[in-house]
Amino acid sequence: MTSRKSLLNLRSDSAKKFFLKHESYCNIDLPIYFSFTELLQKLAEELNHRTLNELSDLKKIKNLDDVNYTLYTNKDGKLSWRPLQIIHPLVYVALVDKITERQSWGKIKERFKKFQQNPKIRCLSIPVKAENKQRDKAQQISQWWEAVEQESIALSIDYDFIFETDIADCYSSIYTHSIAWAIETKEIAKKIVREPCLAILLILVFRRPSTNKQMVYHKALF
Repeated sequence: MTSRKSLLNLRSDSAKKFFLKHESYCNIDLPIYFSFTELLQKLAEELNHRTLNELSDLKKIKNLDDVNYTLYTNKDGKLSWRPLQIIHPLVYVALVDKITERQSWGKIKERFKKFQQNPKIRCLSIPVKAENKQRDKAQQISQWWEAVEQESIALSIDYDFIFETDIADCYSSIYTHSIAWAIETKEIAKKIVREPCLAILLILVFRRPSTNKQMVYHKALF
């Protein structure tokens, strides 16, 4: 029996339970007395498949730069400061609710299946659900060790060099429109910019607060 299951192998209802766990919401190493699980579950009950706009004033939310909480971490003890953001719990739950709708979840899984058809590109950071007594994070680390570290050692027999690269401040560097392109394809995404679809919702959630580009907020999205 396998000790872990890929998030992409979960059904929509199981995926929603996975996302509403504390360590799925926030993987920053916080003191053990910090737990968001109860808060997320109560918000999910309160939201109950309603839109975020029914619970809050969306016009005010979209004009705020501090909806999410920003933490700064130091990677090497020198000048390498990296911002981390904890997304607002209510916005997160609304996003999870939309992502794990049966149709939306099916579309995401189909897109990943298409991406994985290229044998030269492998995504090894897809979240996993622990199937034993370990935490999900422990199984995520184990998967990384097996698929990256050990595989690198095996491939060193055939290759003399390995190329590694990293993107500083990765997530805030993403061109948010590319999220919609990945889900809907570039051609379709450009046609549905004003439609209430999953792709546009993801753009709104992941857009950088400092951007000067104004996105169209559709009430039906939240």
